[in-house]
Amino acid sequence: MKLRDLIDSTRQIRVRQYPTSKVGSIEFKYVARSKMFYIYSKAFPLDKSSRRFVYPILLVFKGVSSSDNQNKKHPIPYSGDGVNVDRYIEKLTVNMDVMVRCRCEDYYFMWQYWNKGVKSLIGAHKKYVRKTTTYPVKNPLQHPGLCKHQLAAVKLLMDNNIIVKNVKVNQYVNRIKR
Repeated sequence: MKLRDLIDSTRQIRVRQYPTSKVGSIEFKYVARSKMFYIYSKAFPLDKSSRRFVYPILLVFKGVSSSDNQNKKHPIPYSGDGVNVDRYIEKLTVNMDVMVRCRCEDYYFMWQYWNKGVKSLIGAHKKYVRKTTTYPVKNPLQHPGLCKHQLAAVKLLMDNNIIVKNVKVNQYVNRIKR
């Protein structure tokens, strides 16, 4: 599923998100043979007393082409070892297929199962068994989507021009918080 579609699905369920802290160190990895670009980061909670809860975020863009030479289609230098430029990759866009993962409870209860259904879940699926009927269903429309940590990572990537800005997506990730 495309990143833009995941964000549109999230918008249908949540008009506004709760605020999240800054997204920490971002690491990149490009695998040329599978044309996948991995973005790994961590989100820290706002409350400094609960710093033990660090949420790893994984975004994987599929179908990212590369070239040995820099050209108009492949402007971004990528070095796997951090020293020498190995390849040049194309700019990431919200129209690319993406797979996601976050370890927060909101992602697990709200989005994971439905992301698996549209093949946007990276990694193994942990089966969720509902233990109570006193709380309402978390995702009654059964839409795939992104948690606030993943949205914060997308916002940071767009602000740093790693993902090409899209007006509709940019409006949603920069919306007013609750």
